Amino acid sequence: MSVVAAPSLAQETARATETEGAQLEEIIVQARRRAESIQDTPVAVSAINRAMLEQRFANTLADLQGVAPNVVLDAGGAFGQAAYFAIRGISYQDVESSFDPAIGVTIDGVFIGRNIGSLTDFFDIEQVEILRGPQGTLFGRNTIGGTINVRTARPSGLEAYKAIVTYGNEGTLNLRASADLPLIDGKLAARISALSLSSDGFWRNEFTPQPTDASFTDVTAVRASLRYTPTADWTIDLIVDHTSDRSGTQGFIPAHSTTPLSCSPALSAADCAIAQQAIPQAQQSVFAALALGAGVPIAEVDRFTSGLNPYVTKPDGQFRQNIESSGAVLDVTWDTDIGTLRSITGWRRFEADPVYDFDALPVRLYDVGRPETQDQFSQEFQINTDFGLPAFNLIAGLYFFRQEYEIEATAGGMLIGLPTATVITNITGQTSKSYAVYAEGTYNFTDAFSATLGGRVTRDEKDFHTTILFASGDYGGVRCVAADMVGFTRCEADYDSTETTPRAILQYKFTDDLNVYGSYSKGYKAGGFSGRGQTPTSIGPFKPEKVDAYEIGIKSSWFERRLRANLTGFYNKYDGLQVDIVQPEPLSPTGTETIVTNAASAETRGVELEVSANATDSLSFNVAVGYLDAEYKEFGQAILVDGMPVLRPDGTAIVEDLSHFDMRRAPKWSYSIGGAYSAPIAANLLGAIRLDYRHTSETFTTVRNQPYGRRGSLGLLDGSISVSGSDERYTLALYGKNLTDEKYINSAQPIGEGSLTWEGSLGGFAFYAPRREYGVELTAKF
Repeated sequence: MSVVAAPSLAQETARATETEGAQLEEIIVQARRRAESIQDTPVAVSAINRAMLEQRFANTLADLQGVAPNVVLDAGGAFGQAAYFAIRGISYQDVESSFDPAIGVTIDGVFIGRNIGSLTDFFDIEQVEILRGPQGTLFGRNTIGGTINVRTARPSGLEAYKAIVTYGNEGTLNLRASADLPLIDGKLAARISALSLSSDGFWRNEFTPQPTDASFTDVTAVRASLRYTPTADWTIDLIVDHTSDRSGTQGFIPAHSTTPLSCSPALSAADCAIAQQAIPQAQQSVFAALALGAGVPIAEVDRFTSGLNPYVTKPDGQFRQNIESSGAVLDVTWDTDIGTLRSITGWRRFEADPVYDFDALPVRLYDVGRPETQDQFSQEFQINTDFGLPAFNLIAGLYFFRQEYEIEATAGGMLIGLPTATVITNITGQTSKSYAVYAEGTYNFTDAFSATLGGRVTRDEKDFHTTILFASGDYGGVRCVAADMVGFTRCEADYDSTETTPRAILQYKFTDDLNVYGSYSKGYKAGGFSGRGQTPTSIGPFKPEKVDAYEIGIKSSWFERRLRANLTGFYNKYDGLQVDIVQPEPLSPTGTETIVTNAASAETRGVELEVSANATDSLSFNVAVGYLDAEYKEFGQAILVDGMPVLRPDGTAIVEDLSHFDMRRAPKWSYSIGGAYSAPIAANLLGAIRLDYRHTSETFTTVRNQPYGRRGSLGLLDGSISVSGSDERYTLALYGKNLTDEKYINSAQPIGEGSLTWEGSLGGFAFYAPRREYGVELTAKF
């Protein structure tokens, strides 16, 4: 296994070389739904191939941090498969399926319709492409921030076997295997892959006399691919997969305020005083008050502020995920005289039965269960044609998507006077449908100058229902009637919208090694409903989110293609930016609700640089630098009492101006630098060493920038040393991640954040990232 560190390493095809050895390999991507060299593609895209995934010892998308500039790939909170991704300052971090992701994840051409499950476990992946900026024309719904396109390995028709065994600290034992099997020569081939991930995890629960592992990993997965080519014109791929995840949850520590809750920093002292007269200031978070009353030491109640070990807590309840996920893809391609016709049919089912000790304390305050199911089906028909015109290319298609989900939220504990998480508090579900037609054409006016024009028309429909403790009635489109559960009403609502998202690109090629482009595109993310809203007003609907995006880029190769340098500048203007907030429940002194609100407007602008270079046949380098200026332009939140605004003496309403806060997961500066060196070390033995360093400036992981959600300036160092045979059949590698053992916040969650409860009326949590990881890996190919 050769070791190379580069921000853009994708499916590599040898290019005719004019120099020996040191020329960079050509990178082939499908950022425009067709195979193109990355240097010819007028899109900001970074890619990474199968070899690089293995060299990064990547288990999920979160292990690709630093690959692309202005991209944050975090694992989300208590849910191990939740994706807290951000691209160019646009983020999304909620697990409710009624909310649509802002960063689209597609696997084998099929869009993943929910946040949990997007952080897919990597095994037998061909390549990953990260497209920055809205991609609504060709990739469709909910790609307003960008798209991560994952392609699994397909059968090659050649018999081959591969096995990878990884053993590391924290009891890590990972097994991966694949078999490529020709069944009928030239006609039918199969590929079978399997994965097992296990570890004790980095987080310890010391509530019991014998400490237990709380963030352990226990994942098994299998994938089978079948490729049938009855003639040279037909390719039929069938891919089925199943994943079982019995892991613990991400470790988190309590940050429950034990001092009087304060007003938001966005409120003036005068407005704070007026509001506190209308809404008496709480002396502590609810969790803190109950825990201190039960005799829990104050240092355990607010473990974040007290400075205790963040990788040890003492919750008395369970932490488990219990996730089952299955899927199937049928991808059919037919080359005809009029062009290439393609059909992509996708189906996925997701089932989970997670349980969480949501107070993270050694007393039974609040246990939460979220058993849920989600089913999705999608169908896409596509044509890629030039109509017999050598200077023209057109991609057009039809798309349909349907998703159904339902969740029965349960709760228990001192907070609601019951011992276990057995009482149903909400039954929520939604059926979503999306229809689209799209087309994008490129015309080459000369060998140097081309223009691209495209557009997509999307129709979204949502039927939503939930049960809440509220009076029956019709509340502006949310209809509530008595439910079977005593005291509850079943509220129903529907939503629909139609949007057009165009894209235009101009590209000029000065030479084969230097081209520039400029583009305009419009992105769209559908409106909808808040699945954990507890009043008809909170349920919604919230409005669509829209963006006008402008981008310019330079793509270049130098020194006989030994150096590749790509520079991108962008400006995005958002209207109705959707932001999820966990706020106090209006009708309950101890309750909270999650709502989505539309920030009036936001702007992001920045610059991105990616450089790859082969200094010699044996020495390579890579650099990726991102500068990002992301800010809310307007974002106001009124302070309400019984649904009415709190007024100043002059009769004007007090509004918290959240535009003063930093946008989530939007560091101003980020950069990564890596290098790799390989050389013979003995007869028939090749040695290699790789080092990667990445740095991000300060950023926040919460909307209102709470201290326990602050991630300070951070630098992380990864590395590996490997030895392989000259035929690369066997490779032995030593690896390390976070070699300097940095301790840092991965995410945070205030529960009940509000204008007068900045720290969280119920409490708050800080989630820490894994500590130093190291181990040994053996790869065998047959």
